[in-house]
Amino acid sequence: MTQKEAREAAEVMMAYANGEKVGGRKRGGAEWRESALPVFDWCRYEYRVKPKPRFDPKTLQPFDRVLMVGCCNAEWCCDFFSNTMDSYDPAKYMCAGSIADRVIPYNDETKHLIGTTDEAPEYYRYWED
Repeated sequence: MTQKEAREAAEVMMAYANGEKVGGRKRGGAEWRESALPVFDWCRYEYRVKPKPRFDPKTLQPFDRVLMVGCCNAEWCCDFFSNTMDSYDPAKYMCAGSIADRVIPYNDETKHLIGTTDEAPEYYRYWED
C-alpha cells in the first residue's frame, strides 16, 4: 500500500468512526454496496465514504419559490421558477424575473441567503459536481 493509498484508507476509516456511511466493493468490481460493519480488508476490497445526495434542480416545478443567482447579479434573490432552458443552455434556468445561473428552493435552510453572496448549504450545491 502506497502512502497515498494509506492516507485515503485512513480518511475512509475516520469518516466511518465519525458516523458516516461507508460503501465497499471487490477490487475491480462495478457495484458499490453500503457496509453496516465494514471489515476493511484493503487487499480484496476497496472502500469509500458513501456520496451524499445533492439537490437536483430538475425537481423544481413552475411557480416553485426559489432563490436565484443571475448572470449579472452575484447576490441571492427571491423569484418564482419557470423552466430549464434546455434548448438554449441546459445550465440556465428561466425564472419569473430573469434568467438564472443557479436556482435553489426557498425554504428554512436557504432563506438566510437572500441579499448575500454566501455559499448555499452543501446539499444544494449541485453546480460543484
